[in-house]
Amino acid sequence: MLIYNTVNNSWPAPDQPATARILVLNFLFGVFFFILKDRFVMNKWLALASLACFIALCTSTIGVYLTPFFSAYTTIGLGLTNRRFAPLIGLSNYSYGVYLYGFPVQQVVASIFPQYRIWWFNFAVSVVAAAVLGAISWHSLEVKFGDRKKFLLASLHRLLSAGGAASGPVVSKLGALVSRRA
Repeated sequence: MLIYNTVNNSWPAPDQPATARILVLNFLFGVFFFILKDRFVMNKWLALASLACFIALCTSTIGVYLTPFFSAYTTIGLGLTNRRFAPLIGLSNYSYGVYLYGFPVQQVVASIFPQYRIWWFNFAVSVVAAAVLGAISWHSLEVKFGDRKKFLLASLHRLLSAGGAASGPVVSKLGALVSRRA
């Protein structure tokens, strides 16, 4: 990639985002580390150094093309840690809301702040806003539906079992599945 861009003089301008080739490189380095997982050496100091290199290279037009190796190593290093982050475990309830609201929030931030169409600004504002929306969604919707889950499953089980054998094998298998979950 570096050689191709140098030969063809196709480096993006400093104010332009990197091309989609970065995503392909991230994927390929993830595959590379997966293939070599038996030989993968994880060291917390190497992971911290890798994170520092990633951050430093993100500020350079040419360096952006070197970030996939460091981002893959850092991501896998974080994934392989066996530590429990007790304060953060409770935040995992908000993850689905963050997932749901993340993209729309990014689009709103990009349209409200067109003068700041820089990835790190959008990321910083969007993460905070999506986390707040995820927390609101968890406490106002998901908890309430989770409390009603057993009642709904029990009602569905009664409804399916009332149909009996005349309903056929599909309904009886569905009833057995629902009764196991209730």
